[in-house]
Amino acid sequence: MNDLAEKALRGLDAARKQLRDRPMLCLAVLGFAIASVVVVAGGRVGAARSTRPLTTWLGLQDSHGLTPGDNLPGAVMLAAIVALVLLWLLTVEIVRRTRPPDSRVWWVAAAWITPFAVGPPLMDTSVHTYVAYGLLQRAGRDPYTSSPSLLGDSPIVAAIDPGARGVPSSAGPLGTVLQHLSVSISGGSALGAVIVVRVVCLLAVIWIGRLAADLGGSHRAEALSLCVLNPLVLLYFVSSPHLDAVMIAFVLASLSAANQHRWLTAVALAGVAGSVSAQGFIAVPIIITVHWLSRRTVAAWRLIGRDLLVAAGTISACGLIQPGGFGWLWTVSKQFTTHTPFAVASAIGEVLAPIVRAASFDDLAASGRITAMTAAVCTIIYLIITARRRALERTTGYALLALGLLAPSLNPWYVLWGALCLAPTANGPRRIWVLALSAAACVLTPPGFSRLLTNGITAVALVVTAAITIVLLTVDARRTSAEPATVSAEN
Repeated sequence: MNDLAEKALRGLDAARKQLRDRPMLCLAVLGFAIASVVVVAGGRVGAARSTRPLTTWLGLQDSHGLTPGDNLPGAVMLAAIVALVLLWLLTVEIVRRTRPPDSRVWWVAAAWITPFAVGPPLMDTSVHTYVAYGLLQRAGRDPYTSSPSLLGDSPIVAAIDPGARGVPSSAGPLGTVLQHLSVSISGGSALGAVIVVRVVCLLAVIWIGRLAADLGGSHRAEALSLCVLNPLVLLYFVSSPHLDAVMIAFVLASLSAANQHRWLTAVALAGVAGSVSAQGFIAVPIIITVHWLSRRTVAAWRLIGRDLLVAAGTISACGLIQPGGFGWLWTVSKQFTTHTPFAVASAIGEVLAPIVRAASFDDLAASGRITAMTAAVCTIIYLIITARRRALERTTGYALLALGLLAPSLNPWYVLWGALCLAPTANGPRRIWVLALSAAACVLTPPGFSRLLTNGITAVALVVTAAITIVLLTVDARRTSAEPATVSAEN
């Protein structure tokens, strides 16, 4: 027994030495292993119940689905996701302290991304919905007035979550073009189109990483680790590709252009971002406002008028590329039609229920949605009015975060709208909040469990995350307040 304990201690010391000497290599290997477990277990769980996948996906995807009460694959997947989140937190801290070259962070990112890029789509069925909209366009139908259910008994319809089969597209005109293009490139193959969308989103993630590193300045490696290694990015932009990745990439490109005082380019890129997904349009008024506040000799009316003309021209041009390209104006709210129990709007409805006893569920839900959206609009207006007080990327990040967190429905990837804008320059409390929000979103409504068990797991995970966040913020505040006292004593 003593020999076994001695051997275990020696192995632990060797592992500790290896981690100290080659931390990035160890993090890459460990992250690849954990990501592989997530993919294998996730293939058994499936993206959603009551769906039938397009393929077995190299044998990783179970075409039969889970039987009721079979929680083991979901538990393994959830444990692996939590382990990946913890490894990410450790990696961010190691990168912050050691400041390795960008190339090493990219190698770690390649190792973590590979299993998600090769494995089946996990977490949700959005990518299959994109392909269905592309197939509708191929059949000559307008995706803004038609829904995937019109494809009849097509295998792609069976692969979509039942709640999304009757919903028209809410993507911007460029997002709709990408959906159509993915089907055209694959020759009408639904599986090929899924792969094309994943490749597009993977390229967007790489672009996000490069832009984040540029925005990070002297903290390039840390900015990279906060963005491309983020498990939420791996789950919802690589494994289950969302066109939001393309939208955020253009938003970051607009912020980068604005920081270089290329204001017209920044406004145009923000217009392109919104033409992929409407949330990106929030960056347009923010950039114009910051440009106006930073003016020196140009008259305000001329500067604002020129920026507005560029924005209007870009948005109009993008809308004219797609037939019926302005149809998103009437369907953009459709992406918020689902009821999510942990959304702020849902919480407001629950609070109002005992107060207004005669109100129906629909009335309470509508009240919660109106209240939450009013709060989001007021927050965004306040951020625009006070844009002089903070950096451009912070104003944009807070505005997108307010829209995502206060939306009528709360989906995990909504957190990335603002978090990826804040991450490149985040430090102190803002860095802790980016880490906490991303970690919490990773365990928001995990798949593989019954609805009741899912809500219970999410509630516990959110409480634990909130408690840890409060502790970290308290420690950071104490350390910050102690630093000036230490400096004064030394002087």
